[in-house]
Amino acid sequence: MHQRIGEVLRRLVPLSSHDVDEVLQEQRGTAKRFGEVAISLGLCRPEHIWKAWATQTTDTVQRVDLNEVGVDAQAVTLLPRDVAMKFGVIVIRSSHDQLVIATSDICFEEAAIALPSIVSTKIKFVVADAQQIQAAMDHYYRKPA
Repeated sequence: MHQRIGEVLRRLVPLSSHDVDEVLQEQRGTAKRFGEVAISLGLCRPEHIWKAWATQTTDTVQRVDLNEVGVDAQAVTLLPRDVAMKFGVIVIRSSHDQLVIATSDICFEEAAIALPSIVSTKIKFVVADAQQIQAAMDHYYRKPA
């Protein structure tokens, strides 16, 4: 069963039921996500949201929209450009013990087999649109001038 981000986040930071209700109330009046509201209210930090999101997706391969989820520019640097280009993947998040790597349906099997032996950190794969991955790779892995 899919856990809600608030449920996962409560295990990571001390959120009371009142805090969760406050975030949900604020969320109803805006187009913001739970995590965005929680950060804006000072209830947690971005790394807490990323860890909660990674925890939320551990049981299944989740499909994501990179335009919504975004890419953490610092996480991208944790996978060499040549490896990312070879396997058609991009790191979108990292925590102290895990990389969240976006791959397309087409590249998933090859990446899932090869990358664990290349990367020394645990990997959580998510599936994204191949065009979004290519656009992100073009942006973050530009060839040096």
